[in-house]
Amino acid sequence: MAQIKRALTREMILGMQVINSEGNIIGKVKELSLVVGDSDQALIIEGNGGEETIIRWSEVSAVGDVVLVRPESFNIETEKSSTPASCRSCGSPLKEGDLFCPDCGKKTI
Repeated sequence: MAQIKRALTREMILGMQVINSEGNIIGKVKELSLVVGDSDQALIIEGNGGEETIIRWSEVSAVGDVVLVRPESFNIETEKSSTPASCRSCGSPLKEGDLFCPDCGKKTI
């Protein structure tokens, strides 16, 4: 069956439930994010326990009434525990939750 392509607006996606490949609700879409230096986008998911997780758009299997995530995507990283204390590229200090270095702009995770 051919997949129908349609445009999704930010407003349509925000607040959608996110479901893993086993049918479990893992959270809701909190925000959309662009991945600098890459053509991919990411979804920032607020988990059921309040933690934030980043899932790249390329890891999304389908979007309808919910967002369905591909099975292999569950090596996803949680923002709170994945930010190093300093940038691996330039050594500048990072704050908790920084996705990119404020000085050199490199990805922190």
